[in-house]
Amino acid sequence: MGIRILSGSKLNEDDRPGACFYESTSNEVFGPVFPNAEEAEGFLEWCETRGIHGREIIERATDLYRKDYLRRHLTGG
Repeated sequence: MGIRILSGSKLNEDDRPGACFYESTSNEVFGPVFPNAEEAEGFLEWCETRGIHGREIIERATDLYRKDYLRRHLTGG
């Protein structure tokens, strides 16, 4: 199992560039659409520093991103 980042244009409704995660063995996409690959990489690093890896990221990516990462990232906490 491996979490990879897929990035490019037209990942959003208004054709803006974006990035998302996919799981390399099943080729399934999961989680939120990030504004760019750097933001997606930052989120993965944030998860790893908190001991969140693999399947847990796949299962919780959207909730973690919206509830924890964005709040802490935007408030500097």
